[in-house]
Amino acid sequence: MAWLKALAYLLVVGGANRAKQYGVEESKLGEFYAQRTILKKEVLPEHIAAAVFVILGGD
Repeated sequence: MAWLKALAYLLVVGGANRAKQYGVEESKLGEFYAQRTILKKEVLPEHIAAAVFVILGGD
């Protein structure tokens, strides 16, 4: 499952550039994205990794 966390992290490495692009502090970028979703919840790499693990039938 560690490789899933690494993959999820690599997908969000460009955080500084994204924050600047949206005019948001980098530390607040997760909250900014969360407000753009239906559930208004921040999704972390650990959440994605756990979901993929369940979907793939992990033990």
